[in-house]
Amino acid sequence: MDKTVLLETFEQLGGTTEYEMEDIRSFLQVKQYQELQDPTKFLIVGGRGAGKTRVFKTLVGEDGFRRVIGDGIYFNRPNYENTDVLVGYSKEDNSLPNQNVLGTFQEDKDTMAFWVGAIVLKLLAFFANDTEVCTVAEEFFSQQELELFEKKTILKSPGKWLSLYQEHPEDWENFLDEVDEILARRDRWLIMAYDQIDRISPDHDIMYSYIRTLIMYWFSVSTRWRRLKCKIFIRTDLRNSESLQFPDASKLGSRQIDLSWNTLSLYRLLIRRLANAKTEEQTREMIEYMSAVPGLVQEDSSVGYLPTEKEEIIKKFIVYLIGRYMGTSPKKGDSYSWVPNHLQDANGDLAPRSFLKCYACAAKVMLQNPKMQSTTALLTASSIQGAVQEVSADRVAELKEDFPWLENLKTVLEGETLLMSGTDFRKKMKRLLDMDTKVKPPVGTVEELMNLLMSLGIIQKNTDERINMPEIYLHGFGLRRRGGLRRPK
Repeated sequence: MDKTVLLETFEQLGGTTEYEMEDIRSFLQVKQYQELQDPTKFLIVGGRGAGKTRVFKTLVGEDGFRRVIGDGIYFNRPNYENTDVLVGYSKEDNSLPNQNVLGTFQEDKDTMAFWVGAIVLKLLAFFANDTEVCTVAEEFFSQQELELFEKKTILKSPGKWLSLYQEHPEDWENFLDEVDEILARRDRWLIMAYDQIDRISPDHDIMYSYIRTLIMYWFSVSTRWRRLKCKIFIRTDLRNSESLQFPDASKLGSRQIDLSWNTLSLYRLLIRRLANAKTEEQTREMIEYMSAVPGLVQEDSSVGYLPTEKEEIIKKFIVYLIGRYMGTSPKKGDSYSWVPNHLQDANGDLAPRSFLKCYACAAKVMLQNPKMQSTTALLTASSIQGAVQEVSADRVAELKEDFPWLENLKTVLEGETLLMSGTDFRKKMKRLLDMDTKVKPPVGTVEELMNLLMSLGIIQKNTDERINMPEIYLHGFGLRRRGGLRRPK
């Protein structure tokens, strides 16, 4: 076996995230995704890096329903044989308006009209050669309107059709009701999938209007329509935002799927990505390396190498990869649980991107220091431990893309030592709120800011009221810690 090739395979884990890769051989189907087959659940909620976009891209891709959910066929539920999935919104969908155009509509009545109109236009395009649907369309829309709707760029120009919906919403709504009836008679399902809706506008008020009205509309028709359904992928913080509250919003809990990763799933993802490497040489070397642990992977002719679901086998692989402990004794920590424990946030959530990045950074260190490669293990415990700091910086940088005001948090905290008394931490937060900057937190008081940081998993309040921060954020915000963090169970 060539250690250099093996380490280069690990290093590439940090090049692209798990859910950005298009190759189906990099996609890991987990049991939790089977909940997507439940037609009553339409909100798919997860934190930054939880894999929402990768699931979305796979779902709307070729044979996507089967790739994500599997071959299961259940009574009165969508399956790979009877379901079509359309893109409702994605920033990469060039048939939809860009941010500048969408930003011209700021009121809920306009953003609601956009979503309903977009559904109708998407369906008209999808059923363009379907005689029955076209006949229904002729019943509710004039010939002039239908000719307008046939233009390839019509979705990009909502100014041309938004008023048509607002003047006669009953025609558009009745058309959708009829399409649902047609689907029911044909025993078929059609799912509209929405992702990256937080990228609709950089203006928070406009963005929240679009998100709020999208969820409101689909909730309002969720029991009315039997076969026309949706899946909306949304970040956890947006889902929980007070700006998304509306009548009956409290009932959304039963319509929600929470994407989360446990330790076993993360390791299965790691093995899946390693075994299906970018080059044939890397795959060949890695499969030979993995053969030291019988039963770790098995080959599937259509989707590549699949990892075992048996945790005891995966634990053997990690011991083979790093060693049993993260040092010379058990006091340094078990190698299997060490990485997940150090990469979870204050809510106990783990991001696949950070997990893979940790192993990529460790391999990079090993490649840069040939003397380290003399060890029996492919990766050393010290290389893994050192990688956490880089992963922390990377994770904080990711969060700043969604929350630019976190740069101000780093400014007021950098160089401090945790644990910090609640009183001292509140003084820091008051300083942050008082900073003369264009980018400010979306809250007005210290307590609201602390609650926001806790909801994001950035800080944790101990029972003695002292404030702590998990290691995944600690280094990225330039902090040090005295003592340890009690991790969520």
